[in-house]
Amino acid sequence: MKRLVVSLIICLALLTACNTAIEDKEEVPAEVVVEPEEVEEPERILSYLSGLEIEEEFLSQRPMAIMYDNHPDARWQCNLKEAELIYEIPVEGTFTRYMGLFLINEPNLIGSVRSARPYFVELAHEYGAVYVHAGGSEDAKAACRSMNVVDMDAIIASPQEFWRVDHKKAPHNLYTSTEAIRNFEKNSSKQVDFPTENDRFLFDEGAKLLSKELQKLIIKYFSDNVTVYEYNKETNDYSRYKDGKEHVDESDENPLMAKNIIIQKTNSRVLDSEGRLAVTMVGSGEGYLFRDGTFEEILWERPTLSDITRYTYKDGKPIVLKPGITWIQVTDQLTQILKSEEPYESISPDNES
Repeated sequence: MKRLVVSLIICLALLTACNTAIEDKEEVPAEVVVEPEEVEEPERILSYLSGLEIEEEFLSQRPMAIMYDNHPDARWQCNLKEAELIYEIPVEGTFTRYMGLFLINEPNLIGSVRSARPYFVELAHEYGAVYVHAGGSEDAKAACRSMNVVDMDAIIASPQEFWRVDHKKAPHNLYTSTEAIRNFEKNSSKQVDFPTENDRFLFDEGAKLLSKELQKLIIKYFSDNVTVYEYNKETNDYSRYKDGKEHVDESDENPLMAKNIIIQKTNSRVLDSEGRLAVTMVGSGEGYLFRDGTFEEILWERPTLSDITRYTYKDGKPIVLKPGITWIQVTDQLTQILKSEEPYESISPDNES
């Protein structure tokens, strides 16, 4: 009998222990897995001129369109390398002139500044820019008035806004600064709209290659006015040469580079005995896009002065640029456009056709 009682006591003890263990196990809270919250990355704000990332405050200011002298006696230009978008267009004689558009960069010295032409005024109007120049043809002055362009003209400006430097000869030595331009703009009574978002160009760092490969582009405006771009595979950009010399910036002697090159084919006609031109910038035409060592035929269209110039592939889709500096080479019916795989040094522009 004693053994039975002891056995019962042991069984009860074991059952109690098991129940306690089960209760203890049930009391342990289940592990809670907390999913990390998704953090939205802030929207990147890009320059509508270059596709480069900028601070939002830059979109609240007007772009600057600077008329740069390209006469051989004016070289080299000061801080043209800071422009995000640059046009080269024929003027009278065998010369061309540059217009640099600035939004991000604010150089403290800009020059040399030269006179206006109507088709440059039309471009400045297109971008809603403050147009910086030194006088101009009568047609250009009339265009500034009729289009209500915010134009900063050295001919009627104060010495604080423009000045001449000693290391170049007049008229190729007129300079200004971003500070002077912004001060002029603040005091201007003209109210002109300007872009605040990108509705002009598409930018994509991962844009696919274009259909044809090309190492070098030669744009022969005249035999003594030749622009050359040579592709650098290592850096995926283009070096620029002008009349057989590497194009460098006066400020630091560093070479000017391009990520994208657009050729916009137009027509021109001589207007007067001075050889001034009318260049067709309103209408439509053909051209080329060069980037990544490749190129493609494109189309351009600007129906009216109040419209933006649109560049498309032949299938009508907008062209895609790489973020960075773009040069737009406006050519006319006299310009020769040469595409070559030979080293630049081996090419004689006078012998090419």
